[in-house]
Amino acid sequence: MFIGHFAAAYIFIAIFPAVPPLVILFGVSFPDLLWPVLVLTGREKVTVSPDSPLQNAIILVQRR
Repeated sequence: MFIGHFAAAYIFIAIFPAVPPLVILFGVSFPDLLWPVLVLTGREKVTVSPDSPLQNAIILVQRR
């Protein structure tokens, strides 16, 4: 997830040179920084498959 967001950030930095790069880097990484907070507060629900220790074993559960 991070590498794709940072790739977009460097494109935005090239397109908008007047904007400070740190602002753009924070802006594109904000969803990645916010998601664990939402999981810990219970706004997002996830489960981890016990069969696989890989990152793709995270299952997003739809809230009802």
